[in-house]
Amino acid sequence: METAVLERLEQRTYDYIVFLLLSIKDVPRAWAEAHRTGLDDDGLWTQLVDAYQQSNPAAVIPVLQRLVESDLQVADVRNYKSAGRRLVQLRGLATDTGQTDLVAALISDIRYRHRNRPRLLQELDRSGC
Repeated sequence: METAVLERLEQRTYDYIVFLLLSIKDVPRAWAEAHRTGLDDDGLWTQLVDAYQQSNPAAVIPVLQRLVESDLQVADVRNYKSAGRRLVQLRGLATDTGQTDLVAALISDIRYRHRNRPRLLQELDRSGC
């Protein structure tokens, strides 16, 4: 039964990943399938990162970096706050995996590239980044 459902859902990437992640709670498979199918939904990627970081924190770092960059594509306070939260999460994961230099460089680069966005810089300061 499950195989038939998965075969049908696989045609709809978002629903397929949601089913794997939330219904059958197969986080590693949902993570792998999201990569394989080219999932393009940042909200679902956020859920995947939150679920997968316990088992493989190093693997979620590139995805979190991409999500931060995605947040910063549109100048909006909500996006800045989201980017700040993600950077805090990223910093914690980087500390756990010995990649602190990577995150420090990312934050420095973001601050430089977006130096003309005072509200973003204020949010980064507020979040400790």
